[in-house]
Amino acid sequence: MFAKDSKIETSSGQKKTNPSVLEILIQLKSMEGNLKKLDLHQIGNLDRLKKSLADKNEKAAEEYMKKF
Repeated sequence: MFAKDSKIETSSGQKKTNPSVLEILIQLKSMEGNLKKLDLHQIGNLDRLKKSLADKNEKAAEEYMKKF
């Protein structure tokens, strides 16, 4: 799963093709409840994606804070 390929479903049932990092992190958190359905390789990929997105989110917040 690549962040750019993920599709987040909105409350109206439509698919968002370009979700924000926060939306992807929320989706990943909800997917963690279904880990029984994933194999070890998929879980590893999910963990790496989650860490990568969290790092990007922190960097974006730091850049935003520097502006003010």
